Amino acid sequence: MRKHASKNAYFLKLFILFFYPVIRGVPMQIDQIAIAVLGAAAAWLSQARSEAFRRWACIFGMLGQPFWFYASWKAEQWGIFAVSVLYALAWMKGLWIHWLQPGRDGLSSDDVRTIELTPDTRR
Repeated sequence: MRKHASKNAYFLKLFILFFYPVIRGVPMQIDQIAIAVLGAAAAWLSQARSEAFRRWACIFGMLGQPFWFYASWKAEQWGIFAVSVLYALAWMKGLWIHWLQPGRDGLSSDDVRTIELTPDTRR
């Protein structure tokens, strides 16, 4: 029972810290919420023990990139914009490795062959 109480208290503190600006009358913009939620999800998933969960980190990371681009462009923070481009490239590498790379599922690139369809010849 004690374990659940401390876990609930942790999430309550996290909730209060996240929504503090809203409570104080400063509305959070959707880009800031998306950056926080998607970035935290990507970081959390990147540290998962299971490959099945780890491979989703790049998906959540890439989903957050448009919000990073928009927020840094709007605020004219060009250094953050440049870093966002680098992060996007890193998340694209994750997409390639975990989702798009030829040879996944136990097949090597040598096992993938083209199929040639020849017209049926009459004998």
